[in-house]
Amino acid sequence: MERLLQDEKQVDQTYREMITTKLFDWAETQVKVKNEDITAEEFVKLPHKHHHHEH
Repeated sequence: MERLLQDEKQVDQTYREMITTKLFDWAETQVKVKNEDITAEEFVKLPHKHHHHEH
């Protein structure tokens, strides 16, 4: 029984890794990446789209 549970966990882990890889492979085809060197000061001034405001 314990071996069966270990096998199930391994299958689940492998499945999750495959789905994650497929997701990131797809995401790479959907966006354009622009590498740009900036200073720390410039980085701090960037708008933070993921910053949530409390209301």
